[in-house]
Amino acid sequence: VDQVLNITRRLIDEEGIDFLLAPYSTSLTKSASVISEERKKIIVAGAASSTAIYEGKKFLYTALTPSTLHMEAVTKSLVLRGASNFVKVHQAAGFTKGVCSAIDGVLSDVSESTGNKAQIIYDSEIPDPPTNDDISALLDDLMDIEEHIDATIACMYYEPCTRFLKMAEQRQFKSDAMVFTICVDNPSFPSAVGDAGAHIMGTVQWHEDMLLSGDITGWTAKEFANLYRAHYNETPPYQAASAFAVNLALTVAIENAQSLDSDDVAFAMSR
Repeated sequence: VDQVLNITRRLIDEEGIDFLLAPYSTSLTKSASVISEERKKIIVAGAASSTAIYEGKKFLYTALTPSTLHMEAVTKSLVLRGASNFVKVHQAAGFTKGVCSAIDGVLSDVSESTGNKAQIIYDSEIPDPPTNDDISALLDDLMDIEEHIDATIACMYYEPCTRFLKMAEQRQFKSDAMVFTICVDNPSFPSAVGDAGAHIMGTVQWHEDMLLSGDITGWTAKEFANLYRAHYNETPPYQAASAFAVNLALTVAIENAQSLDSDDVAFAMSR
């Protein structure tokens, strides 16, 4: 965090940078945005979606879905398909906390609107990052649950997710549905977990097979992915698409504002 603060100050104060691309993760973006907000400089984030860090900020932008909405659609869908007993687990990090914190409200709303009763029967936090012992202890608790588990919502980053799935398979943990945050959409997921990843669901911010096209470039998601692969020789993660989108939005905002003034560009970004 200190390094991010120092670099952000240096870029703005010593090198005269007007526009910044935020570092990876919610926590580091939050730190950088404190400095950029004080100095009224726009910072765009390709990999930080925690809703809380954007509240009250004028010069911080992203193209990502707010974390509090990350699991909304899949949670509603599970309830509408009869799921009633939910397990909720989150890693102790800003993004993962933000995602799982919204689940209770979603369950309450959909239960009230549909009459399908849904409840959290177990809720736990694991350290960030978790050790194998932490994940093993979590599975001990999950295996001790007497009620039938209809759905497990796991708000974790990729590496803990893959370890959890492999250990869960070894322990024969049973849940009718399992949904993860940053995990399933990673190109390395199938090779990392093998059969332990079968039938696992994941919320996806972006994927090259989505039927999407850009308002500005006109590219489809597949065309963007192919261009990315041709340049970097690897499959683009959703963070790459997000970073491209928010930087493109910033470029268009500068052009529309016909100015490099932060207030003018921020106004154009918000339109």
